[in-house]
Amino acid sequence: MTDAGLSELDEPALVAASLAGQPGAFDMIVERHRRPVYQLCYRYVGNHEDASDLAQDVFLRAYRGLKRFRGQASLATWLYRIAVNV
Repeated sequence: MTDAGLSELDEPALVAASLAGQPGAFDMIVERHRRPVYQLCYRYVGNHEDASDLAQDVFLRAYRGLKRFRGQASLATWLYRIAVNV
């Protein structure tokens, strides 16, 4: 599936594609949620460099733990929860 095709997927389908090893699927998740995750991190630390590092850590943890995402809440909520706990 191309990046254009991935951009058409809803969040559950994008998570499933990422779990199935579809190239670019997790990149699309990051692209969709990068800014709000960064902004949340920035509100906590008040520093651009630290916020960028924390946001990167959030997505690394999300990638490693994606198989534990149950879909009971939105993906954004799950990512925000990771960010708060980082």
